[in-house]
Amino acid sequence: MYIFYEFQKKEESELFPYFDAITKDFSYILANWDDKYDQFLSPQVLRMKEDAQKLMRIRYKRALKVDPTIKFQDFNFAANLVMSRQLLDEFPDVSLAPAWLLKSSKCHKLAPIYDVWNHETVPNSHYFNPAGGSLTIYAAREIKKNEELFET
Repeated sequence: MYIFYEFQKKEESELFPYFDAITKDFSYILANWDDKYDQFLSPQVLRMKEDAQKLMRIRYKRALKVDPTIKFQDFNFAANLVMSRQLLDEFPDVSLAPAWLLKSSKCHKLAPIYDVWNHETVPNSHYFNPAGGSLTIYAAREIKKNEELFET
């Protein structure tokens, strides 16, 4: 919800430079794939897509209880922004969780460092994130100045 509200502020948000630089298209996320592609999906992948869409609708309904003016498209954008750049970690205290959050011992945290990496079969870097610890990036080989970082 925080990301949603900050994104609505546009240039007035201190996060605007970050929002302005990132993709606004999350069509590569399975839950957002156009239905015209369903015919090409295996039954298992189609179920995964439907489950992901159902979970997003549940999250959206919970968000509406906090702010009934939120449009699904805007909520979906904010949720996809976090989910595509997230770090799953232990939730510090579930009793402090907002009403719209699905109750769990885990939570998704926005980790913008993931924006500097792309995926590659043979990566040039790896990361290690112990539960509750800090993210550490290791070079898999020598990385030249201005070389793009890749992870698996």
